[in-house]
Amino acid sequence: MAGFVDGSPGRFRHRSVLAFGAWNTVIWLARIRNISAEESLGTGGRILWLAPAVLFSGGGLLAIAAWWRGGAALARPVAAFVVAVVLYWPVRTVLILIDGHSLSFRLVHVVLAVVSVGLAVAVWRCLQRSNLISTGAYR
Repeated sequence: MAGFVDGSPGRFRHRSVLAFGAWNTVIWLARIRNISAEESLGTGGRILWLAPAVLFSGGGLLAIAAWWRGGAALARPVAAFVVAVVLYWPVRTVLILIDGHSLSFRLVHVVLAVVSVGLAVAVWRCLQRSNLISTGAYR
């Protein structure tokens, strides 16, 4: 595993990590606000919808903290968050597209999905280029 972690702080302070963190924090905090204002949700429904919103807004804050610190200590948690985003959005998008929502609702969520996954891929590539996560090639 030699060379697996590069501790040079400047290598992790890539703008894609900051953009990914800020994007997720903003969209998911807005979702928390919307859930809190939704009067038709009961306690169980509110908790069900708040769980991913809290998780993903926390992941956004984690990415911002990782960018701020600039070191390798948060690389693996950020990588796990990247994987969660890449797994979540395609599933959620399909569910939205088949659920009979309005066209504008569908378009907004497709844009949210595309930007979220695009930023996640950019962060993943940054982590690989910085040698902060394994590329799978052990020598």
